[in-house]
Amino acid sequence: MTSALGLDDELCDRACLLFSTAQADGLLLGRSIEAMAAAGVYSKWCVSVESGWSTRNMDTITNVVIAHCASHH
Repeated sequence: MTSALGLDDELCDRACLLFSTAQADGLLLGRSIEAMAAAGVYSKWCVSVESGWSTRNMDTITNVVIAHCASHH
């Protein structure tokens, strides 16, 4: 997902850590893995935007997730 969005490795690593922490804490039960991964990417992207890093929006991330899910079903 992060490579499809052209995001850097640091943001990917931070999103993965967030996802892993949520999974370890049992917060993903009953939730779509794709949706939670997208939420992790989006939350870390928002932190980056506050620092002036990017102009991407949630629609862009949503479109990538939808395309990814469609290609794997």
